[in-house]
Amino acid sequence: MDEKSIYEHYTNDHEHIRRLLEQFQRLKTTQPFGAKQALTELRSALERHILWEERILFPWFDHKCAERNYSPTPAFKREHGQILIYLDDIARKVERGDFGTEEVEESLELILRLHNQREEEEFYSVLDKALNEAERGAVLEAMGRCQASISRLTPRDPFEDTPRQLQEAVEAACRLSCRCSS
Repeated sequence: MDEKSIYEHYTNDHEHIRRLLEQFQRLKTTQPFGAKQALTELRSALERHILWEERILFPWFDHKCAERNYSPTPAFKREHGQILIYLDDIARKVERGDFGTEEVEESLELILRLHNQREEEEFYSVLDKALNEAERGAVLEAMGRCQASISRLTPRDPFEDTPRQLQEAVEAACRLSCRCSS
């Protein structure tokens, strides 16, 4: 992880995910195989991003920043669930050879745009300010360990996964290497 701040890392990742979605959209009418590959990359990137947030950032945020009666993390988790549902809907259609996914894509784009904006405006910078340099380094290191575990445990072809199988792989990855709160 080259980034020095959580804000920088995650806003860069949001942009990467946005570009992958655009790549899928661009390729689906002319290059179905390329579109499937782009969708596989998009799904992997989004799942990794969500894993990092839910297993690493959210516990740190709730420990260091959350006010007594309020934390944005439960709302973010609900939005993550909806994002994964939209992504799964797109993947199921594409698996059947149906690339007419515009309606679901619009829903996915809308929730991603609003969700990312909220995280970037009210979450990452707050966490960056609350963590000292060593804690921020520990967060970024945990993300690297999580990524290595995901690569070992998650099947290469997400079209073969069910949401339950994916969740089990994520849980196993976290148990193995995501030690994030103290």
